[in-house]
Amino acid sequence: MSENADIVTAQVSADTGMTVSGSLPLGIVVDGVRHCKFVLRLASVDDNFYALEQVGVEAGDDLVGPLSNAMRIGLAMFSRQLLSLGGIPLERIDYAFLRQHLAPTDYDVLWEANESLKKKRNALPEYEATSGPSPLSSGSVPA
Repeated sequence: MSENADIVTAQVSADTGMTVSGSLPLGIVVDGVRHCKFVLRLASVDDNFYALEQVGVEAGDDLVGPLSNAMRIGLAMFSRQLLSLGGIPLERIDYAFLRQHLAPTDYDVLWEANESLKKKRNALPEYEATSGPSPLSSGSVPA
């Protein structure tokens, strides 16, 4: 288990989906104030498309390699997943802002928070069909 696991808590809400709250060890400094508390939501495929669009220009650079590209995509996705980061206005939190201001240690905390969120999602009960007939099992195959 990681050393940062104790700073992350997850909650489930029927209204807002699943989120993870935590605190960045170093935080982002804006106007001399350190912003550490964050809320991160589960990523969607749309977030992934956004991330690919944001880093697509850089992805062709052979000097950076796949690990760097994965970090860039992760960072762009975090910019969409963050529901709050201290008192920083959400419209200010984008890929370029996080790339410039987020410390590597804090990136790792967001990564761990995201992994925690996936585990919480997987821990939810899975839908199981009841013993009743399926709408498709009426004996006829749709045309």
